[in-house]
Amino acid sequence: MNEKLSLIDFFSKEYSRIEIPKIQRDYAQGRENESAVADRFLDKIFECLKDDKNLELDFIYGSVDKNVVYLLDGQQRITTLFLLHWYIALREDGFNEEIKEGLKKFTYSTRVSSREFCKNIIDNIEYIKKYYSNEKKLSNIIKNFYWFTNENDPTIKAMLNMIDKIDAKYKLYNENLFDRLKNIQFYFLPLNNFNLTDEIYLKMNARGKPLTSFENFKALLEDFFKDKIDNDILQQYKIKIDTSWVNFIWILTKDYKNVDDLFMKLFSFIFEMLYYSQIEIVEDTRKLQIEKSNLDFFELFFSHKGDKEKKEYINKLKANSIEKEEDEKTTLKENINFIINIFDILSELGKDNLNILFNKIFYYSESKNNNEDKYEKISTFYDNLNVFYDDNDDNLFEFTNSIGKSILIFAVFKILNYEYSKKVKNIDNIRNKYFNKLRLIRNLLYNTDNLYDNIYYQMKLIDKIITEDEFEIIKIQLSNKKDSIKNTLFTKDLIKSEKKKLEKLNKNNENINKNIYACENNILLQGNIDFLLDNIDNENIVDVVNYMFTEDGFNNKNGNYLIHRAMLSFIDIENIIKGCKEYKYKCNIYTEYIFKNYQLWDNRQADKERFINFIKAMSKKINNKNIKKNIKKGIKENCQNIIDNYEKYVKDENDFRYLLIKDITDGDENKTNLFHYIYGTGTIKMKGNRGYYLYRNNTKQSIWDIPLSTKVHTMFAKFLKKHTDFKLYYYDGNNNNIITDDDKSRILMYPNNDFLYCYEWVTLAKEIKIAGEEVLVGFTTDGYYLECGLRKKISYDDEKRTRKVLRKIEERKINLKKYDKCDNNFDWYYIKYLKDYDEMLKEYKNTLIRVIEAFS
Repeated sequence: MNEKLSLIDFFSKEYSRIEIPKIQRDYAQGRENESAVADRFLDKIFECLKDDKNLELDFIYGSVDKNVVYLLDGQQRITTLFLLHWYIALREDGFNEEIKEGLKKFTYSTRVSSREFCKNIIDNIEYIKKYYSNEKKLSNIIKNFYWFTNENDPTIKAMLNMIDKIDAKYKLYNENLFDRLKNIQFYFLPLNNFNLTDEIYLKMNARGKPLTSFENFKALLEDFFKDKIDNDILQQYKIKIDTSWVNFIWILTKDYKNVDDLFMKLFSFIFEMLYYSQIEIVEDTRKLQIEKSNLDFFELFFSHKGDKEKKEYINKLKANSIEKEEDEKTTLKENINFIINIFDILSELGKDNLNILFNKIFYYSESKNNNEDKYEKISTFYDNLNVFYDDNDDNLFEFTNSIGKSILIFAVFKILNYEYSKKVKNIDNIRNKYFNKLRLIRNLLYNTDNLYDNIYYQMKLIDKIITEDEFEIIKIQLSNKKDSIKNTLFTKDLIKSEKKKLEKLNKNNENINKNIYACENNILLQGNIDFLLDNIDNENIVDVVNYMFTEDGFNNKNGNYLIHRAMLSFIDIENIIKGCKEYKYKCNIYTEYIFKNYQLWDNRQADKERFINFIKAMSKKINNKNIKKNIKKGIKENCQNIIDNYEKYVKDENDFRYLLIKDITDGDENKTNLFHYIYGTGTIKMKGNRGYYLYRNNTKQSIWDIPLSTKVHTMFAKFLKKHTDFKLYYYDGNNNNIITDDDKSRILMYPNNDFLYCYEWVTLAKEIKIAGEEVLVGFTTDGYYLECGLRKKISYDDEKRTRKVLRKIEERKINLKKYDKCDNNFDWYYIKYLKDYDEMLKEYKNTLIRVIEAFS
């Protein structure tokens, strides 16, 4: 079966015909737009012919039926070889009867005109030879014959172009090459015995299409592998990529035209994840020594993909690369083996078993899942990890929605590779062994921002979690020992929290473990349950958590933002402002931030204990027998109790938390009975890039829950009552434009029919003019971040204009020492951060009024 053959050997076999079947596409290698591929192929051929060396052209696949060979893969190579043999026989008088009869076996069934052309150039060889001239294109000579009838046939056009290319190459060598044609060899593999479905044959590309990106990449990769891996492995690779592997992908998709695209997606994913785990690094590249052959491996991929940035980075690393002996265990060999193993494993598992595997471990918010899934599976929230199963092909191999999703899928690949190497193939065994490891990896990934930064280190730690005891790895990571992974973005607080959970999970209390899994799977908390661990054994904890924390943030089914206001009582004002300053360009405090930033509880054990008691009290008030009936009532009573007794903990009525929790009022002091003004799409209208001042379905962008507008209508409304010369200016965040009355998007309505608006930030200020510029003197808020000072009414980036205003202010000798001076700021001239309403009043009396009076 694996006999090496030259084209003459192949055509001399007992086959009556060697046919390109109708399902195949037209000849493409000779097309003008495939010139680079054709030139490389011909260069390789003529170099070998000139030096009288052997050239191996890999496998040719086909089916044999009634002594006829139907070529299914290798059509391009065989057609080019047919034309090469025809041309050299023409030039060197090689057309004896045996050669002529052999070449006549080759034919095309894609079109009648293609079939006739192949026959005519053989039958009329003597006439073509007679009229051949070095001064004329051979294709033009052929076109002048009476039997040439169809120049529009794409196969004929490509053949004529290839004949001219061969003619040009031959003239460079101009020596006897015919006898050396036997040096060009390939393997012919009949697929009849492989028990493949008939549909597999359709994967050989739709007719008439140019070579796909994957076909070109496949050729480059095979060529690269030749001197890098054992020949037996290489031959197996060549067979599998066109048989079992492509069959696996074929079965996944409903549209066979997508097969090459899907193949390329899967290859790209594996290459990129290997690259991130081995090469992508932000530290000093001079410290990183990588095998040159491995760098060549990645350079091949990124060159094909057209990623100049990564290609340049790889070339930079080559200056410090290392060489290894061929027989050494190299990273390159490991990478090649990993790719082959993963494709083998995926093909062996197949669509159905992969679907079972992923569905036994993961679920996501839009998948069909039952109530028990939250206790037994790992939620990936909005990410569908099962990229191998999709009703509409839309999600097939969609690895790149998020880097967290990509790393988690790659972790599954690593696990499969690791277990299959030990001959462990039972899906249930794999699921049970790695469930907690994958849960831990999910928590680390989904609670870390900017995962691309230092991704090399994140993936290094994940590799250790997969292959070693996860609890020991976490302990080492906290110890800062020599073997801990430095420079990961996984924070110490996050690692500490995971250690606490593992300590509880390792005690193997079934109820506690289920509670941990279910609470972690809450779509808002997403693994961040550190604040629940002291109460995790409560039988009602899961119901309380899922009632309180929804994909829209804190549940408001009880009305009047009871849960929001109760939660706010546990959050320290200093930490809110600190958090805002740390997130300079993310000044909105998101709901998740309150629970994801463990530092908010630092040195505040009393508040943490009070919060835990709050959760406990709510859990205890719920009767399991009537859970749905009692949960709303129990939570309402507890929230109201926290609100009613808030003054025990915060006595300052000027603290904005006090205003929000105890006395939410609008500008006319009407009690707020707020409701969402929902538009037809079912989502809240938003203005600008980050103006999310109510909930959105994407919790990663939902503002920390009580709307900013409510805060404005407490603190700012209170100030406006006494200072009627001040005014509210709403900004949309889109080039910092002021929102006009016509432009405002209604999102909330008070009982008195006043509307609040969606905006990026709002300024409460007195407008004055300084050096011809409109200046707002007052206060600005964009969440819980309260700023004070002199800002530009319309933002601009002009240092000269800004300094002109600053000079005028300095001339008035107003004391602004406690303010930050902004020489070249888009928004501000002078700025200071405040904590509460009391500080607003102080700044107004001590500083702002002086500025206003100085320029009035």
